[in-house]
Amino acid sequence: MAQAGLPLQQFVGRQVDELAALQPQFDAFRAANRPEAVRVLYFMVRDHVLVADAARNLLARRGQVSRPVTSPTPIAMVADSPEQMIRQDIDAHQQTLTDTQQMMANASSPEERSIYQQAINSTQKHLNWLRALDQGQQVALGYFGPTVPLNRIAGYREQVGQSTISGGRTARPSSYSQRSHHHHYHHRYSNGYRR
Repeated sequence: MAQAGLPLQQFVGRQVDELAALQPQFDAFRAANRPEAVRVLYFMVRDHVLVADAARNLLARRGQVSRPVTSPTPIAMVADSPEQMIRQDIDAHQQTLTDTQQMMANASSPEERSIYQQAINSTQKHLNWLRALDQGQQVALGYFGPTVPLNRIAGYREQVGQSTISGGRTARPSSYSQRSHHHHYHHRYSNGYRR
């Protein structure tokens, strides 16, 4: 029984499996006094959650089941050392990259391709971080800033209410000007800090 949403459901399932494999590593890396690896894990978990949520969102918009299809036997990541855990993560991410590239090649919609592209970019970034950890190099993570909106990951056009704006930018009501908006914002937030 093949469904159009099945590849996307499998994708969600793989992201959930990867998250399950990463979760126990937090304690292991903390116990091994590897704070840089713990920090990398936080960034990787966030990226996996984002693409999984974007895929779930797309499935929900299509009215399809968004329950993840997990593998019957999740890969048990049993490692004797932090170094071995990192190498297992590298292997898992290389496999994920190959699988996601294949899913992208067979994607049936621009939204799916956009989600898979985001996942490919994140996976390549994760591989770079993991290889740096494996080689004992400093990992340049940057700041744990705001996340990308799910609709941008899926490549949706900007929406206002229920109608889709296909012209790119939305028109503002004539009474709304950039200048008055800026003044209002500046006034509202700058006064609170003068004491």
